[in-house]
Amino acid sequence: EVLRMLGFTTEELKRTRFYRDVYAEVREEVYAEVREEVLQQGLQQGLQQGLQQGLQQGEAAVVLRQLRRRFGSVPNDLEERIRQLSPDQIEALAEALLDFTALEEVFAWLERST
Repeated sequence: EVLRMLGFTTEELKRTRFYRDVYAEVREEVYAEVREEVLQQGLQQGLQQGLQQGLQQGEAAVVLRQLRRRFGSVPNDLEERIRQLSPDQIEALAEALLDFTALEEVFAWLERST
């Protein structure tokens, strides 16, 4: 409506320095907001993944420490398999190992559960 009153077409308005300056400024602001939002999302996702991984590693370390205390040394291949378990599987193993009487039962449990 204002364009019509001033006798401008949309194309003529887009060619003005004012329009280009305002458009560039708005575009930069939008770009900065989008960039900040993407960075925040990436940071949040990275933090979440880091926390999940840290939790999994901590739970695996506790299970391995319990196994060492109960059965002595733990073979490297068994240790690696335990470190590869999901948090739910590690939790289930932590409960199950309370009933184990031999290290072979850990291997059997892993065969059944993975």
